[in-house]
Amino acid sequence: MLVARTLWMSHTEIEDLPDGVFGNVSFQEMRLEGNRNLRRIHPNALLPSKDRLEILIMTTCHLIDFPFEIIPELKALKELHLNWNYLTNVPMINSNSLEKLILWGNQITYLEDQSGWSMPNLKAFYLGENTFLMELPLMLVVTMQNLTRMELHGNQFGPELPERFLEFNSPALQFLALHVNSISSLEPGAITGLVPDTFINLGQNVIEELHEASFRPMVEILAQGTGSLDLHGNPLSCWCDLAWLVTNEVLRPKVTGTCKSGTRLEDLDPQFFEDLCFPENKGDESDISL
Repeated sequence: MLVARTLWMSHTEIEDLPDGVFGNVSFQEMRLEGNRNLRRIHPNALLPSKDRLEILIMTTCHLIDFPFEIIPELKALKELHLNWNYLTNVPMINSNSLEKLILWGNQITYLEDQSGWSMPNLKAFYLGENTFLMELPLMLVVTMQNLTRMELHGNQFGPELPERFLEFNSPALQFLALHVNSISSLEPGAITGLVPDTFINLGQNVIEELHEASFRPMVEILAQGTGSLDLHGNPLSCWCDLAWLVTNEVLRPKVTGTCKSGTRLEDLDPQFFEDLCFPENKGDESDISL
């Protein structure tokens, strides 16, 4: 077996990588970028590198299929970049070595819906800009115990995120992107497993009301650390559905956004919401002593 560090193959006219294309040469990195006619890869084309391959980049090609079934055999694989291709579905992935998985900018409509997804060392998962993707497999992220970044922007997960949509299980989670998804509401328990330092981007959706049962459990966790929730670009009504937030000095700074009237959330008057939405708390003014 001959060994090499890096294979570079960019902007060629190749249409596929057939069985045995690299002979008995193994690589540590394979970078195939901008090969716009490349549509398919035979599984055996990659297997000579199965014990050494750490980084596999196949971006801006024309892949309509990828041999995901061989990923468990790629024991050293840390990064898999398949962004800006034409993949339409992704089967269940199992890998103990993978740390970064990039699938954004494809035409994915379906991720195999089984509970066997397992990538315990994955740190970054990029699945945005798949404009036809409407749902995720149940328990997709449960085994991702080292996940720090989850990018899901530019898909079609709205109008309502269901219960158990994302069940995180990583104490290192720093960033969750769900902007531009046509989301109008979240069922209670739609997103769980957040940690105090998680930043959540739910901007540029169509959320009008912040129902307490759905949002307060998340914001209470963020209030324990440096995390925050970004709602900019949503048509927030800023009525009594928001009173639980505006009147709470601890939770209020953790959510940013703008009402559809143009008023920023931080500029809303807590006393106004207290009087309007919780009149029972005012009591009898005759009992007030100065």
